[in-house]
Amino acid sequence: MRYEFPPLIAAIWDAKTTIERIRKYPGDTVFILKTDLISVQGQIKALKKLSFRVFVDIDFVDGLSGDEYGFRFLKLQGLDGIITVKPRLIEVA
Repeated sequence: MRYEFPPLIAAIWDAKTTIERIRKYPGDTVFILKTDLISVQGQIKALKKLSFRVFVDIDFVDGLSGDEYGFRFLKLQGLDGIITVKPRLIEVA
């Protein structure tokens, strides 16, 4: 994958950000920075359907524990990677 400089990465800060706004984004990667357990599944599914690479900040998913099981749950949803500051999760990933 080749990036133009500077690369642009769209970010979703809350569950209210609509996928329609992201659909217009010219890049191929989206960071979901803040969401909740109920919304994240639909967000990942919708973004993957639009061929985006999806990364989720596991530390800011309300209702989801930021541990190995939370990571495994998100992985089952089809995301491409996680964002975290927890060294233990980096090892699990």
